[in-house]
This record gives sequence, structure tokens and C-alpha cells, in this order.
Amino acid sequence: MKKILLALIKRWIMRKIILVILCLVFCSNVYANSPKKIGIEFDNQTKRVSITVTHPVEDPMSHFVKKIKLSLNRNTIVEKDFNRQQNRRSQILVYTIPSIKLGDVISVEASCNKTGELFKEITIEEKY
Repeated sequence: MKKILLALIKRWIMRKIILVILCLVFCSNVYANSPKKIGIEFDNQTKRVSITVTHPVEDPMSHFVKKIKLSLNRNTIVEKDFNRQQNRRSQILVYTIPSIKLGDVISVEASCNKTGELFKEITIEEKY
């Protein structure tokens, strides 16, 4: 009888521990969100790439886009680290790539300081 009671108590404790762990994991993700969208615009005349990372947050000082990595043809050109977000809606990076030409691939990776990353790439075409 005593062994059965101890086994039931251990099972009850384990369930409570698992519940607490699940709550902690769930609660931390409720307050953190990954970047939602990456916009890439290229001006062929100025060779300027404008990147807008949409990342809605309540407090851009504590929850922000931490890094934007810009690559050309899979070679990293710039990795820009941030310690806050420009506003509550997005983070913007503008960079000039003088050597870019038609057919090149621009890749952008953005990461949040709390959780999550987003990746997007475009190929430079005449319409840019």
C-alpha cells in the first residue's frame, strides 16, 4: 500500500513539473515573436538595396531585430547588429553594392533578439 501511494505521489509531482515547464516555454513565446516579413528594394541607378524587416513589437528597446545579414550571391557583404529597433513596426537597413549586376542574387536574413529568424532572396532583373 505504501509503495502504491509513493508511486502515485511521484507521478503527481512529475505531472506538475512537466506542466510548469510547458507553461514557462509557452509564456516565453507569447511575448516574443520572430520577424514577420522582409521587403527588399533595389535601385539599379544608385545600386542601393533597401531592406525593411517588419517586426511589430510593444517595446523596441527590449524586443527588436537583432541582426540583418545581407549577402550577394551567397557571399556575406554586411552583418549589421542592432541594440534596439528603429520603431515599433520595423527595422530598416540601406546599403550600396557598386558591383551588383543583372542575375545576381541578394539574400537577407533577419533575426530577433528573443526568438526566430526570417530569410528572403531576390534575383536582380531589369525591372529593378
